Amino acid sequence: MRNARLVLALVVATLAPIAACTQPTPGEADVLLPKLPPLPPGADDARFAALLIGRPVVHDGCVKVRDSTGGLRTVLWHPETELEEREGKFFLRNTLSGKAYAFGEQLRGGGGEVPAANVAQQYPEIAARCGPPYWIGYLPYPIQTPPK
Repeated sequence: MRNARLVLALVVATLAPIAACTQPTPGEADVLLPKLPPLPPGADDARFAALLIGRPVVHDGCVKVRDSTGGLRTVLWHPETELEEREGKFFLRNTLSGKAYAFGEQLRGGGGEVPAANVAQQYPEIAARCGPPYWIGYLPYPIQTPPK
């Protein structure tokens, strides 16, 4: 677990100081999907560092994940995550796989905890609007097997 936290700390430390937020469509104007900027070329990715299990919800205007105990986490999503609204329902969509995850339905993805002080310093808009605790989150995506 210590190594996973170290990897996450290194990932967070190397990311640009400003989070990239999705461009809202009219139906999404009041919902913030916290997102991380793309990783710099050659940077290691930490998608499988920990398991994020929960149900995406909108809470106080922010996309969060509710865990099995009812606790809420503000998740800073990987850049390939998009917020969609269809027929009045919200979805998180992985642009790599095309798979969409409905709000309120359980999802299992990668991620890990991020210290509140780091988020407050690097992403003040997210800290002010959404609040802790914070996680980095990655939606499931297909694993490509290297050719033989």
